[in-house]
Amino acid sequence: MRPHLWVTISGHGFGHLAQTAPVINGLCARIPALRMTIQSTLPRQKLAERIDGPFEYVGELDDLGMAMFDPFEVDLAASVAGYTAQLAEWPQRLARQQALMCRPRPHLLLSNVSHLAIAAGAASGVPAVALCSLNWADILEGCLAHHPMPNLVTFLRAAYRQADVFLAPTPSMPMSGLGGRVDIGPIAARGANRRPQIIHDLGLPKQQRLVLVTLGGIQSRLPMEHWPRTPGITWLAPASWRIAHPDVRAWESLGLGFLDGLASCDALLTKPGYGSFVEAACAGVPVAYVGRPRWPEAPALVRWLQAVASGHEIPAELLISGDLLPTLQMLWSGTRPPPVDPYGVEQSVDYLAARFD
Repeated sequence: MRPHLWVTISGHGFGHLAQTAPVINGLCARIPALRMTIQSTLPRQKLAERIDGPFEYVGELDDLGMAMFDPFEVDLAASVAGYTAQLAEWPQRLARQQALMCRPRPHLLLSNVSHLAIAAGAASGVPAVALCSLNWADILEGCLAHHPMPNLVTFLRAAYRQADVFLAPTPSMPMSGLGGRVDIGPIAARGANRRPQIIHDLGLPKQQRLVLVTLGGIQSRLPMEHWPRTPGITWLAPASWRIAHPDVRAWESLGLGFLDGLASCDALLTKPGYGSFVEAACAGVPVAYVGRPRWPEAPALVRWLQAVASGHEIPAELLISGDLLPTLQMLWSGTRPPPVDPYGVEQSVDYLAARFD
């Protein structure tokens, strides 16, 4: 019988996929006969952009994450309502997840980072490994700092504690309330520097600076069409933003994957998020970011970025005005730290492979 791994990936942004994909790619290379089922609300096409081998796809996952007004602000009322409803309907939702996972029954569950899937695995006798830099219990508790709801937080933590182990890649939230935490190194995939190709294809001068702009997987956009002209800089933005500006190009139009585009750029403009921060640091690309003061994971991400890579926080209003040249010049004037080694990938693969052995 082929070994069967069931993977759940949260659809709250793209950071959960960015953490999980390098690990399961490495595991598939280590165990070629591995059968893999991926359960996520992310589209299959988005998963396939990061995951190398074949997989079976289950396009539903009862993983609430946090409801968001935009990439920076949590809709706390909607989030609390969602978890309250899940708690009230827990037996039915747990049974639904068990039914999905047991046709056929997998040998191991890897969750990033669904507490419901972990609890369903435990109820079905499927060993569960959690992998994430955060968990929804600590995120919810942090967002509820001024209006505590310990019953919801306790409910979430109890589900997470049913995992055999919680692999926490660097940088992670403290997550002191979880059992079985194992700290590992950074996790990121790396792209190839295609800068000469980009410069040629776009007809740009060789000395032109390329800046990649992204807000992660939370739907929003920046008003870049109103930004001033910035000689010497070309901005690469998502095609879905439909920016009409002479200095802005859609990075998808380059025919390169996101990781190759990032590795080819001189800077990344973004918000704090595990995928964007760690992938940039592992590519040696400096980061200009707007803070997320009400996102509980952000302090750990920012401390790590500033300690090991090149990063600078900018005021939110600069995303509106586009007056970013002074910040970028400051980033480019300093000594660029060497790329960070994503050795957490190998650590995770070693652990999971040993479970199959």
